[in-house]
Amino acid sequence: MIKPERLEYENLPARLAEEVPELRVPYEEYLQWWGGEEPGSHNVYGDLLNPYLISLLSTDVDPKTLVPVFRLMEDLAAHDDHRVREVAAYTVIERLFGEGLLGSAWPHMGEAMRSLALEVLTHYFRSDETVPVDQKTYQRRWQEEIVRLGGMENLTVEAVLSIRDSIYDEFGIKRHKRV
Repeated sequence: MIKPERLEYENLPARLAEEVPELRVPYEEYLQWWGGEEPGSHNVYGDLLNPYLISLLSTDVDPKTLVPVFRLMEDLAAHDDHRVREVAAYTVIERLFGEGLLGSAWPHMGEAMRSLALEVLTHYFRSDETVPVDQKTYQRRWQEEIVRLGGMENLTVEAVLSIRDSIYDEFGIKRHKRV
């Protein structure tokens, strides 16, 4: 395969296979499984990259193994096309958060990926009640609480819920009961 000159939404799946050699064979098998249809970027990154990345972040892996993944993710996070950023945000970052691995991924992230992760995190905990709150202030308060926690590396799902509850109380935002 020839590496695309510019990262574009339409070539994200092929670019993943190019940039992360360990996913080349799984990608070819995935394409066969789709029977000639184009699976789409969210499908490929969700079904191939996420399990691979979760596996790496869940073990004591050589950090060099993560370099190609996070280099590519940084390119996605910094891209000017919102569709490309959404693959990084809603397919990969949200999954890492849901798996409790955002903190483990944090040291490997570049500036654009970290910024996008914070944006996703604060967006994830928005509701109709947070709309009147100044978004810059709301995001700044999240950043302050994460720093107080010792950084994103220490962020757990429980810590996120605690921060959310604290900030909601501070801003007078009504919370829905956790089930």
